Amino acid sequence: MHEILVVDLDRTLLKSDMLLESFWSALGSDWRSPIRSLLALLQGRASLKQYLAAAARINVSTLPYDDAVITFVKFWRASGGRTALVTASDQTIAEAIAAHLKLFDEVHGSIGIDNLK
Repeated sequence: MHEILVVDLDRTLLKSDMLLESFWSALGSDWRSPIRSLLALLQGRASLKQYLAAAARINVSTLPYDDAVITFVKFWRASGGRTALVTASDQTIAEAIAAHLKLFDEVHGSIGIDNLK
């Protein structure tokens, strides 16, 4: 019997960092987002991530995924293993990525005041 395979998002499943992806996306949508990001950060990193997740327009199908990690996760699941996406990124982004990839049994991310880092 397999144990659960836990996969991190930033620089593991993705070749990038969702905080940076979200920041640049938010900036592209609203030039005031750096100021709003700073104000959110004053309430903590989880608050910043929550703000950026709401302000950014992330297309999860175009993110820079690591194909080798995806292949390994598929192999793990095919052999009967369970998988979890666990990240310090915002829960809504983690859920969107998990829904897109359809590879994870569980999804855990930062929520509002709780930063999973």
